Amino acid sequence: MKNIIIRFRWVGILLGILLIAAGIVIVAMSIYDLINEKNIATNVLAITAASICFIIGAAFIVAGLLIPLSNFFDSSFAFGAISIAAGVVLLVFLGKDIIPEIIIYLVAVALITFGAIYLVRGILMIVNKLPVIKIVLAFVIATIGIAAGIVSIVMREQILYVVYIIIGLLVITAGTIELVTLLKNKRERIE
Repeated sequence: MKNIIIRFRWVGILLGILLIAAGIVIVAMSIYDLINEKNIATNVLAITAASICFIIGAAFIVAGLLIPLSNFFDSSFAFGAISIAAGVVLLVFLGKDIIPEIIIYLVAVALITFGAIYLVRGILMIVNKLPVIKIVLAFVIATIGIAAGIVSIVMREQILYVVYIIIGLLVITAGTIELVTLLKNKRERIE
C-alpha cells in the first residue's frame, strides 16, 4: 500500500511541475503573440491541456484498477476515459481556429451566467428585504459579469490574449498548490 501512495505522489509532483512549466510557457507565448501578432499560444495551450488530460486520465484509470472489486460503481474509469478522450480531441484540433473560438465562447458564457446568477440573487435580496447596499452590489456584479461576457464575444481577438495570460497564471498557481500540498503532506507524515 505504501508503494501505491509513493507512486501517486510522483504523479502529483509530475503534474505540479508540468503545470508550473506550462503556465510559464503559456503566459510567455501569450505575451509574445500579443506583441508580434502570432498565434502560437493557442497551440501551446492545447498541447498543455492535452498533456494534463492524459496524466489525469492515466491516474484515474490506475486508481480504478487499485480499487477493490466490491466497489462496483466507482467512476474512476469513466473519468479516466473522458479525460483521455478530451486530450485526444485537443490534439486532433491542434492548429485549427476552433480552439480559440471555443475558449472565448466558454469564457463569455461563464461570465454571462455569473452575471445572471447575481441578477437573480439581487432580485431575491429585494424580495427578502435585505440591506440596499447588498442589493446594489449584487446588481453591479451582475451588470459587470453580463457586460464582460458580451464584450468578450464582440472583441474576441483582443480578449483572447488576456484570457490566455489569465489561464497561464491559473495553471502556474495550480501547479504551485499541487507541489506545496504534496510537500506539506510529506512533512506531516515524517513528523
